[in-house]
Amino acid sequence: MVESSLSKNQRVITYLIDRLGPRIEGRTKLMKLMFLIEHYNPESKELTKKGLLHNDFIIYFFGVFSRDVMNDYLRLYNMKVLDEVGTRPTLLKHENSLDLDDETKSRVDLIISEFGNYEGSLLVHYTLKRLGLTKETKDDHFEESVIPLIPDTHKRSRLASS
Repeated sequence: MVESSLSKNQRVITYLIDRLGPRIEGRTKLMKLMFLIEHYNPESKELTKKGLLHNDFIIYFFGVFSRDVMNDYLRLYNMKVLDEVGTRPTLLKHENSLDLDDETKSRVDLIISEFGNYEGSLLVHYTLKRLGLTKETKDDHFEESVIPLIPDTHKRSRLASS
C-alpha cells in the first residue's frame, strides 16, 4: 500500500495539495508554503531557525528552495500519487494526505489559513523579505542556507525588553 510508504514530508506535501486544490498554482507556491511550514511560527509571526520537518532550504532562482522538498515531490509524481495539470499539481490518491499527527496538521492548517490565498509570486517576495532580501540581493546569497538569514528572535526579544 502506497500510504504507509510515504515519508512525513511527502504526507505534508499531499496534504497541502489536497487542502489547497486549485489554489496551489504550482511548484513555486508549494515550495514557499513548505518553507513557511518549516520555519514560520504562526503564533509569534516570526521565522525560526529550528525547522519542523528538517528540510534544508537555500536561496535559489525563485527565492527559498529545498532539494529535500523537490525530491519528495518528484518521488510522489513518480509513484503516481500526484500529477501535474499544466503547472498545477493535483492528487491522484487523496487518502495519502490524511495521515498526519495533530501538531503537524495544525501547523499546516495555520499556514494555509494565513498564506493559502497568496499567489506564488507574492510568496516569493514575502519569504525573501522575511529573510532581509530582495529579488536583487538574493543573488548575493545564491545556494546559501537560509538559516544564517533568519533573524535571531531571542536577541531581538531581549533587546526589546531591556
